[in-house]
Amino acid sequence: MRAATGDAGGIVIGWLTKLIVSLAVFAVIVFDGLAVGVGALHATDDANSAADAASAAYHSDPNVQLAYEAAETWATQHGEQALTSGFQVDPDGRVHLTLIKHVTTLLLYRIGPLAHYTFVRGRGDALDVTA
Repeated sequence: MRAATGDAGGIVIGWLTKLIVSLAVFAVIVFDGLAVGVGALHATDDANSAADAASAAYHSDPNVQLAYEAAETWATQHGEQALTSGFQVDPDGRVHLTLIKHVTTLLLYRIGPLAHYTFVRGRGDALDVTA
């Protein structure tokens, strides 16, 4: 039986290093992907809440501009932006809106061509039934 040489230890360390680096890269990709996915779900929930605020404002004073300002105020307080192009009030007072949320990631926002994926859109609808 031959004794192990010094090269065998180098092969194991090289293999282990490659494994650790591969797992770290995989973990960052998975984290960023999950962050964007969860951010999109939160954006939809937040859009519904902003639409609730706009609908309540519209039912207390049927003014579309004031309703949009209520939605914009709610979105700004939560670090988001309500889009004017996605804002609509139906004749029955139902509010539809779109907002944009910036998602915090580890790596994705640092890569120029991929950075736009860190901005997710949420679409929300609400009708104030208390009126």
